[in-house]
Amino acid sequence: MSDEILKAIRNKKSAFYYWKAKGRPTDCLDPFLLENKITTQELRKICRLEVAQKRIQERNEIIEARSSNKTLFYKLINKQRGKLSRRIDELNVDNLYLNFLCGLGLGGKIGNINCCAPTCTDDVALLACNPLDIQTTVDIAVDFKAEIHLKILGNIARANKNSSEWRLAERQLQVKSLDSWFIDMKKICIKYNLENPLSLLYNEMSKGKWKKMTTTAVHKYWTTRINEEIMYYSSLKYISASSFKVGKVHPLTLANIANQRDINRIPIRINIATGTYILQTNRAAYNQNNFDPTCKLCD
Repeated sequence: MSDEILKAIRNKKSAFYYWKAKGRPTDCLDPFLLENKITTQELRKICRLEVAQKRIQERNEIIEARSSNKTLFYKLINKQRGKLSRRIDELNVDNLYLNFLCGLGLGGKIGNINCCAPTCTDDVALLACNPLDIQTTVDIAVDFKAEIHLKILGNIARANKNSSEWRLAERQLQVKSLDSWFIDMKKICIKYNLENPLSLLYNEMSKGKWKKMTTTAVHKYWTTRINEEIMYYSSLKYISASSFKVGKVHPLTLANIANQRDINRIPIRINIATGTYILQTNRAAYNQNNFDPTCKLCD
């Protein structure tokens, strides 16, 4: 473990200690929570860089051993593959060595999208026929669990006051029981700035009004939180935060669904906007062979 990782771990532990000592605040603008998140991201970044450097070092050892030491070369290959490894791309049938799978590249791409892409562009490639399907993929991040809990509470609140469910809810909301599901409802209402569940229980409300109130509160909370946290993600710094609205298609993914060429441009636009598009300079930096870093359009 490198000194940088040890230093990042110490910073993370220190930030977590102060955040815990302050009562684990959940406010997005709280300085202790922000420091805890920043140190976590920094630790993960350093760990990923360490793993990448180790992988590059192992690859260089294999490349050098291939020409200088065959015994070491096969030893490193077997060590990398291990048992039942997903990297095995060869077959041995009756002492006949077959490596045609390596040349075919099966499973390497979905359409024109590489499966090794560091973003979710493979999902976009599969769902790019309809902008609404793409937005559905993005909306998975919304806390639907909270909406389900609020929907159940709404069903209980609209029930007859003589029913067992309504009377049980009234009792449990007045009793401080940590194991009660209704106590979790209190936390959810506080999180989304809703009224006390007991007040919601006594106030009769139609199904449509209840649904509008809870859905608006959940969407407002997550829209505000995501827009505030965008600044901490380097891949989102070029994407306008004002364009993000829960349930609405982002302008970046809008396309004419009747035009296949326009649909194929969506993953490229996303890669360019998030900074994950592989440029000619990137290919030259991570390629051991002689590779011209000059853009092909500039030749």
